[in-house]
Amino acid sequence: MSRGSFGRFADQPVLSGQATQYMWWHWRVQHRWVPAPPPPPPPPPAPPLVLTGDLLFDFDSATMRPEARAVLAAAMPALRARPSTDIVGHTDSRGTDEYNQRLSERRADAVVAALVAEDGSLAGRLHASGRGESKPVDTNDTPAGRRRNRRVALVSTP
Repeated sequence: MSRGSFGRFADQPVLSGQATQYMWWHWRVQHRWVPAPPPPPPPPPAPPLVLTGDLLFDFDSATMRPEARAVLAAAMPALRARPSTDIVGHTDSRGTDEYNQRLSERRADAVVAALVAEDGSLAGRLHASGRGESKPVDTNDTPAGRRRNRRVALVSTP
């Protein structure tokens, strides 16, 4: 094999066409466009904290019980870690729809007020709302089911 016009490359005879091909390939590999990796998926939302209404309130009342402060204090670290939280009140089916709606809203407002009184930095991050009896988690035919439906849920929002 005869030597090409570029001489020897790595002690092997190189023809000018081979050298050009090698240089083009080497440049292409070094300057290859590689797409950026996709961003990692966002973390899943935190599961809602559900506080049983019987722990926080007496029956048919939106006034918090004295022992409710300890229950809310236990939820405080999780609330501080969340960017925004909806405080959602629920009731059982006893009473009219309108009354239960207002009661669930008053209970959610009472929980927000107690949490903000405990830690003022949560003031803009807590949003109260009521669902009344519209979203039961159990049957309203038994006392145990009604007790589960009387609740306040702390739902993390993005």
